[in-house]
Amino acid sequence: MDRYQEIKDYVNDLIKDIEKMKYYQNKISCLFSIVDSFVQNYFNYSSYNNQKKFKEFILKFADKEKYNYLELIDPITLIYDKNNKKIRFEELSDANIYVPNSSSIENIRQRNEVLTANNVLKEKHKYISLIYCTRSKLVHEHQSSGIVGVDTENYDTTPIYLDCTSYWSLLFPYTFLKELFLNCIENYLKYQKENGQDPFNNNFGRKSHYAFYD
Repeated sequence: MDRYQEIKDYVNDLIKDIEKMKYYQNKISCLFSIVDSFVQNYFNYSSYNNQKKFKEFILKFADKEKYNYLELIDPITLIYDKNNKKIRFEELSDANIYVPNSSSIENIRQRNEVLTANNVLKEKHKYISLIYCTRSKLVHEHQSSGIVGVDTENYDTTPIYLDCTSYWSLLFPYTFLKELFLNCIENYLKYQKENGQDPFNNNFGRKSHYAFYD
């Protein structure tokens, strides 16, 4: 069998197994584990700055047109962070669901308090950075911040904003993360094939086999 197809089939089998799980914390933890394995392989298992590697991998291999918002700033969490409190937004209507490219979210993105935020804060609140933060909270602390705990909105294919009565919450649905990561893995396998590289290096004699990752 073609080595690249073999890896793709293996990943698909893992996804089928994940689909049987009951709790979304576990399902999404496993999704992150799968894509992390490809991130580590791509960067030759270097233990330096895993957040930077994760973000670089996703941004390089995700379809640019479909995921054109990953480097945009999420104004909601940025404003919460900047003011150290959660608030309502006059630009958003009660009980609606919004996505990163919604005009209402873009209007908030043009607020002065967002535009004048320092670059460190802006980088911290890009969607790609918040996905990694969700990963860290979930994998290391088993906290469900950033994810949906029930079926309904977990079928959405983009990040969503939900009305939580006294504030708005940015969430990354299971289906969105699954499709994003599978898209990255597929494009990564194509890239490796075009460059004549093995799609996945399972050399357990490497030095970093004895290392730990954050």
